[in-house]
Amino acid sequence: NFLWGSKDETRKISWVKWRTIFQPKEKGGLGIKNIESFNDALLGKWKWQLFHQEDSMWGRLLLSKYGGWQSLLKEAGHQNSSIWWQDLTRACGGQTRERWFDAVVEWRLGRGSKTRFWHDTWIGNTTLAEVFPRLFLNSKQKMNLVMEHGSWIGEDWRWDLKWRRG
Repeated sequence: NFLWGSKDETRKISWVKWRTIFQPKEKGGLGIKNIESFNDALLGKWKWQLFHQEDSMWGRLLLSKYGGWQSLLKEAGHQNSSIWWQDLTRACGGQTRERWFDAVVEWRLGRGSKTRFWHDTWIGNTTLAEVFPRLFLNSKQKMNLVMEHGSWIGEDWRWDLKWRRG
């Protein structure tokens, strides 16, 4: 409580603004790290490493336990997940914080071998299942990856969408 000049449970005037406390010493601050920002940065680092090292032993373990890397893109982990996994899913923001990770990371479709056509956000800001619910209901390929919805013929991509007849 040295910042407030108080002892025990009594509160006194705050002599230094929090903004100043978190500024580097070179800028007139106290150089104390904002623990929330620091924690978000570390969780973002773990998330980045998981996307790039998913074939490592720890990556395979986490992805099999929690349902694949796509579950990291959701707002919060499910009830049965560990506190660490829930924090990791919230590292991209949550209901009260901006989604900074998504804002600074560019997602690339690549070959479409890791992106689910209907359930992942790969075109626009939402899933195709949400944008086109009636088409999704009639699709025979609800769980397929993007690469399973077509093929290359020469240098042209040809879609091969399969539908139920209604």
